Amino acid sequence: MRQNETRKLKQNIVFNIIRTLFSVAYPIITFTYVARILHVDDMGSVTFIRNLVSYFSLFASLGVSYYGIRESARIVQNKHKFSKFFWEINLINFITTVISGILLFTVIFTVGHLEEYRLLLLINSVNLILCGFSNEWVLGAREEYKYMSVRSILIQLFCVIAIFIFIHTREDYIKYSAILVFSTNGANIFNWIYIFRRRIVSKIPIKELDIKRHLKPIFILFAMLVSIDLYTMLDTTMLGFMKGDYAVGIYNASIKIPRLVNSVIGSVGAVLVPQLSYYYDKDIRKFEELVNKAWEFIIFITVPAFFGIMMMSSEIIMVFAGEQYTDAFVTTRILAPIVLIIPISVLFNNQVFIPMRKEKFVLKSTCVGAVVNLVLNVIFIPLFAENGASIATIAAELSVMLVCAYHVKRELNPQNVGRKYIRAIAASLCIFFFAIVFKYWISNVYMRLFITVLVSALCYGALNCWFFLEVKKWQN
Repeated sequence: MRQNETRKLKQNIVFNIIRTLFSVAYPIITFTYVARILHVDDMGSVTFIRNLVSYFSLFASLGVSYYGIRESARIVQNKHKFSKFFWEINLINFITTVISGILLFTVIFTVGHLEEYRLLLLINSVNLILCGFSNEWVLGAREEYKYMSVRSILIQLFCVIAIFIFIHTREDYIKYSAILVFSTNGANIFNWIYIFRRRIVSKIPIKELDIKRHLKPIFILFAMLVSIDLYTMLDTTMLGFMKGDYAVGIYNASIKIPRLVNSVIGSVGAVLVPQLSYYYDKDIRKFEELVNKAWEFIIFITVPAFFGIMMMSSEIIMVFAGEQYTDAFVTTRILAPIVLIIPISVLFNNQVFIPMRKEKFVLKSTCVGAVVNLVLNVIFIPLFAENGASIATIAAELSVMLVCAYHVKRELNPQNVGRKYIRAIAASLCIFFFAIVFKYWISNVYMRLFITVLVSALCYGALNCWFFLEVKKWQN
């Protein structure tokens, strides 16, 4: 068993949460500012093109982030093996990035519908190159979360300043897209600098490299990621082609808050992957204990977040995006359940199945989600536009979670999950009360949102402490 494992794990979680909190604050600050300058259509076109290029970036990266952190966590202490693994993975990524680049530029200059977006596509093509050579998995395997946090925070601060300096009129949406490229993948440039300055890897003769041994597991993970992206990105792509930039802009504003909540939870899960990969081979009881703790954290965060979004969707949109996004009120309420659903699916897929090398379960669940999303998007988008895409998204995410839950129940023994949800729901009822009361008492939407969130959070925390103490008394 690793020495000082608990202290190191807690430290990594803290650093990753700090990084995630800044990652949450960054889009809140920037989107709130930019949404009041650019038109909904402009925001929609930026989102649509970023989403479209993501398909090509997906092939360039080829699922290496998951495979790399899982496999390298087992050899990270052996520099020669780790270096060999590093160069083999990057050779694979070089080949896939070249192929992806050729395909993307073919699409850019041959698809007539995309002609008006050509400049945006060329700017976002930089994402493809940066994604192909991310090497974030190297830092994750070595648990370099302090560096990763500082690096990400500095990049985000730089991008915030750039947005305030360069974004002033509606015509600046091209500049905004360029800044987003750097904020999303600029860290990948610094990963290479850090890896070589710290001499994390050494030179390996090319004749010693064997990429064939990685291809099968990588392509299995790639198939998994393709199916994931089909149901997580297909809604925006289909919405853009079928209903235009305005619908994409409304949908993008609506889904941002649930995704920000999920990103906070994902920060904890990302830290756990190397630990879970280790314990699955060494100590299955410790593995199950970590999974149960992660699930308890998910319940604690997601249940009140769901109630909060449902009760205060209009206040959130008005503060976050502005008056031109009033059509997003209903869409935000429809999308609220994803804060409950997605973190559980991510826990099962990323923190349970991948360390267990059960990628087939991930692939199965995500394929089901992709089919559900595709079929329901075809049916509902023509009828309800962004609301139809939202319905399809909820149905797809729910189907993924149910398939995952079926297989997890056969592999592990979740402890007292139902009881923990009941306790969180009971404590979250205070949100209903405060949201209704303050809606009548406080007219200023900014003050109403701030006070409701603050008071509800304090009350929720106090009730959870009281429930915990009562359970302790009952057990004694």
